[in-house]
Amino acid sequence: MIYFTSVYEDEITHQIMLKIYEYFGCFFEYKAILCNGKGKIKKRIKAYNNAAQHGYYFIIADLDNEYECAPFLINDWLPDIRSSQLLFRVAVHEVESWILADKENLAAFFSISKELVPLYPDNEMDPKRTIISLAKRSRKREIREAIVPIDDYASIGPEYNTKLQSFIQSFWSIDSARKNSYSLDKAIKSLEKTANLIINIEHKTKFCAKARDRSPGWRITRFRLVQQSFVFIWGTRLPGTFSCALQLWQDRI
Repeated sequence: MIYFTSVYEDEITHQIMLKIYEYFGCFFEYKAILCNGKGKIKKRIKAYNNAAQHGYYFIIADLDNEYECAPFLINDWLPDIRSSQLLFRVAVHEVESWILADKENLAAFFSISKELVPLYPDNEMDPKRTIISLAKRSRKREIREAIVPIDDYASIGPEYNTKLQSFIQSFWSIDSARKNSYSLDKAIKSLEKTANLIINIEHKTKFCAKARDRSPGWRITRFRLVQQSFVFIWGTRLPGTFSCALQLWQDRI
């Protein structure tokens, strides 16, 4: 098992992280750090990289339109050597593209035709705006009222975050979404490598423990450790009765 410190821009991203941990089964959240935008992530990224020497960190940031591609952002923010325990992934162009990638479930949740959902969500320059546009066409009033802005001054609907978090928790499928989002698929593959590494380490540890317990040398050593704990009582050696009992115990190992 691995316990991650999660670093994220907003609560929608956090719900996706929790869903990813659940998907693997061997990942859990140790600590959650909400940054309210990627500016704070960029400012603290080197500190997170240093902290990752002592524990696992999982960071997701939006690409937005500031960089041509995800590697440019990563290399700009963290040009130095990255810790092997720091998993830094970029959603192209926003984490909402990963939501759009599960087009069948999103269409059902919004009560719209799945043909309206973009086939290549990573190509959407403003995935948030795409989700709002789809919500406008929903046959469910509650979806429209929750996600669509109530006036020109609001950028999202009053329950935009709540509704999308509910969708992620109950309906969003990583297996379906990763087929349509290259950036999500890369994120999952990087976590798969970490999961496989942990599984191999745990397997080798269990194998070595079994081999050690079956080793004659370890059995003798274990006997001697126990014997030594009994050898001196009040500064004198054990009586013969206790020595005989220990010999019988050795034969049982």
